Amino acid sequence: MPADQSAASSSQEASTAGLPKQPWYRNPWIWGAIAGLIFVPAIRPFTRHIPDAPPVLTTVPQFDLVTESGEPFSSERLATKVYVMGFYGDLCEPGCAGMLSALQQLSARFVRFERGITVLAVELPGAVQGEPSKGPGLSPSTAVLTLDSGGSWFQLTGSKAGLDALVGRALAPQFSAQEAFGLAEVAGQGRSFLVDAFGKLRGHYAIDESGLDEVYHRAQHVLRDHRINNEL
Repeated sequence: MPADQSAASSSQEASTAGLPKQPWYRNPWIWGAIAGLIFVPAIRPFTRHIPDAPPVLTTVPQFDLVTESGEPFSSERLATKVYVMGFYGDLCEPGCAGMLSALQQLSARFVRFERGITVLAVELPGAVQGEPSKGPGLSPSTAVLTLDSGGSWFQLTGSKAGLDALVGRALAPQFSAQEAFGLAEVAGQGRSFLVDAFGKLRGHYAIDESGLDEVYHRAQHVLRDHRINNEL
């Protein structure tokens, strides 16, 4: 190394060594890291979008069903419960095909994650003629799907008389204003119905994968709002 370069390097090192060490609190990188640790968690609640619960569509009137053992089941038993209801059976085929298994999957998901949502699967045999429902005579292929989930799953049967008010005043108007649009037509839409803890219809959803995901989350939004407002 030339003598002049060596001398310059030694002079620079000497001058640098003589400078006082910069304190940590004057390091901009440290303050940048601290600001990030504070700022990011602080704004997270504002960047996370939690959808509102679906709006009220109408009031669900009282309806009457029959349990698997043949006992009466009134909608009054569902007071203070958020529930999802769907129809299946010969009356509404093929539109409601797959409804029972879809509701079973939905109920199992609610139970597995302890969501506190009730599911009603309503069979409609002979309802158009006003014939009595099968009640205890449910076929083995459907009876085995009943879930023991602590009152969060009900597999029921219904008749036209027991469901007239529900269909005419709450469900049918969601699809058609025609009086001829009755129980068979409503059930044939293949939709699940979400009802809040105060008997208000909040929406109806398809039973494909996307629809089941939607009603799963929407039901929780409804229940969440009830709890936030100290309504339950």
